Amino acid sequence: MVKGKVVRALLHGGAEAPRRVVADKGDIVVICSEEEYQRAQREGREPSGVGFPRADVVDPTEVAVR
Repeated sequence: MVKGKVVRALLHGGAEAPRRVVADKGDIVVICSEEEYQRAQREGREPSGVGFPRADVVDPTEVAVR
């Protein structure tokens, strides 16, 4: 996944939340909130993020093939 891309994170309890990709580390995708992403951009730093399993990070632009 490309850094900065907006994705959906599948949260505990089945909820979903929009997040930004910070880094793609294979089986783990580091994501952050939109607020953190924008703040980091203004401050000229890398966003602080949390690693999520790739299976719990959904790229809404990808088409599921079954």
